[in-house]
Amino acid sequence: MSRGFLIGCDDVNATRRLVIYSGQGAFSLGHGVEAMGLLDAVKLLRTEEPR
Repeated sequence: MSRGFLIGCDDVNATRRLVIYSGQGAFSLGHGVEAMGLLDAVKLLRTEEPR
C-alpha cells in the first residue's frame, strides 16, 4: 500500500480503508486496508450505518 494512501486515510480520519477493484471477493492488503470488488463494496455500503 502506498504511503500517500495511508497518510490520506489518516488525514481524513477514515474509519475504514478500502481499495475497490473490478473483480469479486474481498481480502486484506495489510496495514488495515481491505481490497473489495465493486459489487461487494456497494452491498457493504448499503448495509452499514452512517457514522
